Amino acid sequence: MKVKKNIVLLNSVLTEVIHKTYSAADSLTGISGVSTGFTGLDIITSGWQRSDLIILTGYAGMGLIPLMVSAALNMSVDNEIPLAIFSLQHSNEKLAELMLINRSEVKLENIISGRLTEDEWTRLNNAEELLSNAPMYLYDAPNISIDEISEKAHQLVLEEDIKLLYIDNLELIKATDTVSKLFALKVLARELDIPIVALLEFSSNNLHEQSLRYGKIPELNDFPELNMVENTVDMICVLHRSEYFHITEDAEGISTLGKAEIIVCKNKYSELGIAKLNVNLQYSKFSENK
Repeated sequence: MKVKKNIVLLNSVLTEVIHKTYSAADSLTGISGVSTGFTGLDIITSGWQRSDLIILTGYAGMGLIPLMVSAALNMSVDNEIPLAIFSLQHSNEKLAELMLINRSEVKLENIISGRLTEDEWTRLNNAEELLSNAPMYLYDAPNISIDEISEKAHQLVLEEDIKLLYIDNLELIKATDTVSKLFALKVLARELDIPIVALLEFSSNNLHEQSLRYGKIPELNDFPELNMVENTVDMICVLHRSEYFHITEDAEGISTLGKAEIIVCKNKYSELGIAKLNVNLQYSKFSENK
């Protein structure tokens, strides 16, 4: 299934571009794309832009899945933006469980055991009611092919008008190599005219010795796999938590406990930067650093 696009006059395209600029100007935050719900990240990126392929990456243990869940809830629950998550790594039930934990702040072990206090039952039921109205679509399929991703994504755009697609995890997609996968996803983003955010987790075994020892903020050069495909993707964001490396203070003596950084280290719109967030992995939650 393909989304058919018509040949258009330049004038109509110019009108759309100018309208987008006016919309960004009218916005208090200057966001022209899909807001992530994280102000610091939106300021750097102006939101996830239509037809862009964005790579959200980091080493194992950073919390990529909770970050995706938190951003998806910001968009779909809080801002009613229809989106989809294609998960090759987790089942739909697992993602729904993480979302309930995120919004109810009830511990996972209590949900699994069913041993909840009256207050926890109330919070869990309130979270379920809130989430049930979200325009969010889940599709779990291990070892999925690019063709199947394309077919399902086209269907969701046509029938549900989704504005964004998350894919977890890039490495689990059936294809010959990473370059082929990313090229196909970039073409798909262009066809659908929506942002596609693909997660890519690297093993800490690949981490440079100096980074592992000192918790150095990652740079694009720390990910040689991404250097090969840098020109294929529009944006690369790296999730980093110094706390994971037992670094409890930054260079200015500020505590890093419960803190995370999203480093925008590739951005075709030229602006790079670091967005700071609070994190509580017990509740699979990333939140605004206020």
